[in-house]
Amino acid sequence: MNTDADTHAQLEMAWQNRDRDRAALQSVVTARRNDQLAPTALAYYRTISGYLAWRLGDFHQSCQLITSAVKTLRTGPPDAWLARALGILAGLELQAGHLAVAAELYGQQIQTARQIGDLEQEGAGLHDLGYSQRFLNADRAEIHLTEALRLFKETGYAHGTMAAHLNLGTLTAKGGRPQDALAHYEQALEYPPLQTMPEVEAALLRATLSALDHLPGESNRARIQQIEARLRALQRHPHPEVQVETALALARKATPAEVVSLLEEALRWMHPPETSTLFAEIHEQLSEAYEALGRDDLALRHLRQTLRTERRQHHADDAQAMRILEVFHRTAAFEAAAQREREHRAQLEGQVEQLEAHNTQMQFQSQTDSLTGLANRHQLFERGEVLAERASSSALLSAAMIDIDHFKEINDLCGHLQGDEVLQQVAQSIARWSGPQDVTARYGGEEFVWLRPGASAAHLAAQCESLRREIQNLPFPHLPGGGVTVSIGVCEMSQGRFTDLLESADQKLYEAKRRGRNRVVCKVVQSS
Repeated sequence: MNTDADTHAQLEMAWQNRDRDRAALQSVVTARRNDQLAPTALAYYRTISGYLAWRLGDFHQSCQLITSAVKTLRTGPPDAWLARALGILAGLELQAGHLAVAAELYGQQIQTARQIGDLEQEGAGLHDLGYSQRFLNADRAEIHLTEALRLFKETGYAHGTMAAHLNLGTLTAKGGRPQDALAHYEQALEYPPLQTMPEVEAALLRATLSALDHLPGESNRARIQQIEARLRALQRHPHPEVQVETALALARKATPAEVVSLLEEALRWMHPPETSTLFAEIHEQLSEAYEALGRDDLALRHLRQTLRTERRQHHADDAQAMRILEVFHRTAAFEAAAQREREHRAQLEGQVEQLEAHNTQMQFQSQTDSLTGLANRHQLFERGEVLAERASSSALLSAAMIDIDHFKEINDLCGHLQGDEVLQQVAQSIARWSGPQDVTARYGGEEFVWLRPGASAAHLAAQCESLRREIQNLPFPHLPGGGVTVSIGVCEMSQGRFTDLLESADQKLYEAKRRGRNRVVCKVVQSS
């Protein structure tokens, strides 16, 4: 009879090999005896079962299993299985298009991983958080993915290293950096077990070809020929996604007739709900090929299918908005005067999308301080009040009030342009020290606020001391003394009003001023 330790060891081994031996993972799930398991062990099994169901495309079953596992695991102390379950649940929410919920869950995964010192799960959370933000904030996404890559390399997690290189390659390619993208793709292709993951290899090879197409050179042409040969070999593989990826890659420079032959065959391999992005891409390329062949009827049919697919994707992926407009315009070109009303409706939809994009931009601007790039006062209070409501004795909320010493004298003696530079440099230092769940804001004038949920005042004060030293060493050659200093007040809360937390931090700030400035003063706030 297996002991609890044997069960846990078996589950841990199955999880560690999940990306290399999915059959073994399936056997563990099939052999489980739920009636003999304690609630925690059952939650571990459900985490593995939910992961497997997700990878096999059973979204509904995966949601049920992972939601149940998270509910059970939250009742106990944080452990690696809670971090894993949170990461899977976040991935399911992301797949459903619930970006805000997914980001919150990734944050919880990262926080749990840091609590238990699990670098692999911290990297997994940062990686997936970065992936989820790739269209909303490419710069922040690259920061998260780069940090995840560092953690994966540190822990020797080869599959994570490959995935991070793949997604960094995609991100840098979209950012117009094909040389960086190529470097990431080539490193991902060095992942040893890639030969047993043909669908991933095919996608990587296609992405590598796309990067090489933007880079001239004889050596690159030789590499293109090598990749094309490997793709032709992969064409014989029975996996549907391999067939689709290889067809799209080989069609990129084919004649219209060859494109039709390749991609019509690929369509027969596809399961549209599982590969909707590729589904739209194939139909669009077929539309262009048929148009070039003079078959406007077939071109229009495939174009309409592209439109239907991209409409489904629109709410889950803002980056597709301009492509939808493009499809609308091209559809109108194929239709006669009788279709003018539909073209007009399409143009109106495009205007609505532009207005929505403008509103999104305006919302961002309304939440951000234009000079420093940090959150503004309104956003600080909006997010701070939410964090204060969630605070408890086991999940404190800490705040730091940061003030630049003698800032009025800097403005008076050196001018407002120098003063603005000081504000920007200090804000950048604060942002560097903040974590993904923190809130950093310009409170007003030369004052800033830094909120950290789930941390004590002592913890935040230690971070603030490092921040204070960094700011003290920033070079400002045009200022008297060549630099600036800050005074910082820190406190924490387990319950109460957010305004009370700020007031307490402000009192500690003024105590720091009274003691001579350029220091951190910390105090625990009693629950009210």
